[in-house]
Amino acid sequence: MAFRIQEFMSDVSRRGLAKQSNFEVIFSLPSNILGTASISNLSALTSLRTSSDLSLRCESIDFPGRGIQAVDSYRKSGFGVPINVPIAGIHLEVTATFLCTDSFYEKEIFETWQDLLVGDYRKNPSSTVNQFNPGYYDDYIKPCQMQISQYKETGEKTYEIELRELWPRTINPLQGSWSGGDQVHRLNVSFNYRYHVIKKSSLESQTDIQALRQLGNVSGIL
Repeated sequence: MAFRIQEFMSDVSRRGLAKQSNFEVIFSLPSNILGTASISNLSALTSLRTSSDLSLRCESIDFPGRGIQAVDSYRKSGFGVPINVPIAGIHLEVTATFLCTDSFYEKEIFETWQDLLVGDYRKNPSSTVNQFNPGYYDDYIKPCQMQISQYKETGEKTYEIELRELWPRTINPLQGSWSGGDQVHRLNVSFNYRYHVIKKSSLESQTDIQALRQLGNVSGIL
């Protein structure tokens, strides 16, 4: 089918284009990450305030992808070209970039979260009690979430995805440099999570579902 420029322009005008800058990130952190001895000046803060601070400083975020784990199988004959059978979803890491405060507040928040997971040897190297003790999954990972939303230029939310059982796997190093001048430190953090849930989708509209069925002739799927 030949490309029809007028039809394309009409579709863009009607449905718009998603802009990378129109996003929002909200974190649900471990409940006892605040007020701990390992974070200075945080005892008076609330989880909501800390989540808001991280949201404001988040310069970029990956909307998550997904892979499929599969195993090779064969038909009843037991030979021939194998069939790749999908068995489970694989949820890939997402990376967020944060603009750092002059005290590296964001870095300390995520490192303290990691302390809850793998032990507090970073701040208590002489301790012989909990120095290398890992935390409990149900305490420091299971209740933690990240919500990522996309908005129109008008401020209307068009898409929202929630990453569940979240934890910070990798905190990338920050580079100091005399040649950096006034460049701002940007902290890259990669997160693992168990699965994601769609909280708001364009396919919630019955009109969009009907249009998709007509376009792709997939009425047997949707």
